[in-house]
Amino acid sequence: TLLYTIKFEILSQIAMSECGGCDQAADPTSSQSVLEAFLPGYDENFSYAVFTPPFPIEIIPDFSVFIEEHVQKVKETAEKLVALQDTKQIVEVLKYIKNRAPDSAYSDYLSRVTFFKHPPTRNAIMPPVSQVRPTAFFTTDQLKDATKKEAAFRFAAAEPDIPKLPKIGAPEYRDPEFKLAWWREDPSLNEHHYNWHVYYNTDSAPKDRQGELFAYMHEQALARYDFERLGVGLSHVVPYGPGQGWDGPLLEGYNGKLEGYSYRAANMPIPEKADFRPTRKILKSSMETSRERLHISIARNYLEREIPLLGGGDDDKKKEAEITMHNLGCTVEANMGSINTLLYGNLHNNGHLVLAMVNDPDNRFGIKYGPMYDTLTAMRDPVFFRWHKYVDNIFEEYRQTLTPYYKQTLEIGGVTLDSVSVVSRDDEEDHMRKISEEDRNNHLYTWMKNEQINIHLQDHDDPERVVKQIILQYAPFTYKFDVTNTRTEDALLCFRVFLCPDQWVPNLDHQKTSFIELDCFVQEVKAGESKTVERKSEESSVLMADVSTVEDIRNGVKEDTKPYCGCGWPRNLLIPRGSPGGMKSKLFVLVTDWNEDAVDATVRMTGNVAFCGKVDAKYPDKKP
Repeated sequence: TLLYTIKFEILSQIAMSECGGCDQAADPTSSQSVLEAFLPGYDENFSYAVFTPPFPIEIIPDFSVFIEEHVQKVKETAEKLVALQDTKQIVEVLKYIKNRAPDSAYSDYLSRVTFFKHPPTRNAIMPPVSQVRPTAFFTTDQLKDATKKEAAFRFAAAEPDIPKLPKIGAPEYRDPEFKLAWWREDPSLNEHHYNWHVYYNTDSAPKDRQGELFAYMHEQALARYDFERLGVGLSHVVPYGPGQGWDGPLLEGYNGKLEGYSYRAANMPIPEKADFRPTRKILKSSMETSRERLHISIARNYLEREIPLLGGGDDDKKKEAEITMHNLGCTVEANMGSINTLLYGNLHNNGHLVLAMVNDPDNRFGIKYGPMYDTLTAMRDPVFFRWHKYVDNIFEEYRQTLTPYYKQTLEIGGVTLDSVSVVSRDDEEDHMRKISEEDRNNHLYTWMKNEQINIHLQDHDDPERVVKQIILQYAPFTYKFDVTNTRTEDALLCFRVFLCPDQWVPNLDHQKTSFIELDCFVQEVKAGESKTVERKSEESSVLMADVSTVEDIRNGVKEDTKPYCGCGWPRNLLIPRGSPGGMKSKLFVLVTDWNEDAVDATVRMTGNVAFCGKVDAKYPDKKP
């Protein structure tokens, strides 16, 4: 097996002043109850032919979270379902919808939103989307070759665990972006993006710092994608959007070979307008206007409200809303926290829709939408990252106006971070047993492997099948931070760990958008104590919770299992792949005073909190 390597240089070690993060255990009973709403096939004890829903059901066959009317209808239906109160009845209605539209994005999204709103199922574990909507994750060839579960596991031992990628010179390699198809098409990566938008939906008042997390989550995805691009010899992602490339053709094509989604040829022009339904048009010129208005507002340092607030004071002041990353993020995403949708439009969502419709912008030929239409498939398409680089440049323009952190304002007197190291572990991995102890220090190792995934197909005599997917895997590792506290009182320290490539950019100031967050955790160091703080990579606060599969839920999850919502960075993609010869990178560790940083110092950065926050609570870290 080919091992890829990341070699560390300790860039800096400075001691300075749930969906995500759900602290409650999952409910095994409710998890089993809700499972039936996601699975295909008919219940032999339930007749759908004579079933009458308690209220009229409207199914949206071409559902997209980027269309506000669709999301609003989901909200209305979910509220009606929750009002039924009886979990069994709710599940029956959702099963009815699932079987009327068996492979619909609408059915899955509605079920997840409903169960999260319904108190008795709030802590239920939802099945992985890749298992219950496999057509959005696996190519038609993969589904065609899917084997029966029993046969797949019977012959698995006889097959070498060596991924079979197309040979060099194969047609796929004519497209340089194919080099990273394995990363963009990783099932867990697309689950993360989908579930983030389920939890941080746009149909209700925004959650704490939702706009800021919208910007940060996508910025981190971009930084990680750029890291991977460097590893295969590709350049940075180039932004593509109104005023930045849209006047020319879209160079990248993409054929995801997904059932229900169209492909896009290379060098396609962006249409002047897109008609995604009879009553709505998206004009390229109006998107350019939205971008220009955001640019002006950032320069003025305020966003203009849609309706002036009533009351005393200067009328001009009443029209001005403070510009923060939260307000700006909500406005760009055009969720219910947008300061002014009439003025600033629906830039982010419209970009997705236009790019999904380049094959048939006026719906003249009934061509299916491209992957950008759906949060479940958008990250598979290379243009997703070009579009989000364009969006992130808006946020970066605002970041440049903020006061930077200074060392003297972050320092913790009497606390020093004396040394930092990282040690790769073998943990029974055959790949690592040949690596010497010396070469495990400040080196990280990855490899590609074949993963077998159980799926549940629609309209199939034998719906339970197994597909193979090539994924990245890494050797788990442990951080070791030597810390000294010479103060007379205990120190509650927040360790912030980042990684960036040691190439492309000349200095730290230019590297700031290249840093990927690996972890953020809190540790107490007693007064007068010197200690080595150890932290395992799999405990990272950026990672999604351990996945409970359909089979796990059926068999009954353990009592202490955390609810799985699918939000959080994929566990197998925590670190970039690197390169066979070793990819030089820099590790940056910042230690700050948690008593100063925290909203509530008793609440820690536990669980998959970094990108996903805490359920029904403020984001624990108050620093921007």
